[in-house]
Amino acid sequence: ARCFRACRACVCCLFRVDEMMLVARSEVAYTYCLQILVLCAIPWSTAVSETPEPLLDVMYLKYKQQPIDTTPTFDRMVEQYHATLDWKMKYFSVQATPLGDAVIRNIHLCPLQANCLAKDQTVVTMDLSRNIMVEPGSTILYHFDVMLMGSVRRYAITVHRLRGNETDITAMNVHGASPYPAFHSPTRDYECKLDIGMEAALIEIHLLDQGQTILAAAQPPIPLLPDDNITRLPSAQ
Repeated sequence: ARCFRACRACVCCLFRVDEMMLVARSEVAYTYCLQILVLCAIPWSTAVSETPEPLLDVMYLKYKQQPIDTTPTFDRMVEQYHATLDWKMKYFSVQATPLGDAVIRNIHLCPLQANCLAKDQTVVTMDLSRNIMVEPGSTILYHFDVMLMGSVRRYAITVHRLRGNETDITAMNVHGASPYPAFHSPTRDYECKLDIGMEAALIEIHLLDQGQTILAAAQPPIPLLPDDNITRLPSAQ
């Protein structure tokens, strides 16, 4: 308070000096006020920079005791997340803890294709971690506010549950080689050329749904002669 009064007095002094012709006495007062203002500004800027923000300390999703991946992975400064449930996952729950003295309020669930205009349900704070049912093929939006000293930060999670009839995969890698074209989930056909020193191809497949089953088949290898053109082999027809 003393610093504030001194700064306010100096501001008045500065205005008075600007309005008057500078004489020796006024110049001394002007310089003195500038020194006081600089000293007062230092703790004020420090206090502003140290003002705590409303943040989460931890947040994750789970089905029973199984964690559910989010995109991106949790970061206190990131406010928007997406998650995909396997078809077998009938529900999910949000486990979230605010940082420091922050509190969680204004929890909302939008179950109709994540459209809050179509349907917006209010969830009481004590039910933050309750199980949220998700129908196969549907998408919901779950969001809440973290509040601290009048500041608010909103976190939102969009969750989609697979239908159960998906045949896509999320990634495919061939160890020691590169498939062509580059992997893209809707693309079904790929080519891959192995180095002459490789006797086998090791293919790594990442499933979209952990309930999917992979059925694999391979044609017998075709011997190549020095003059063969691999683009005209019977397997390439």
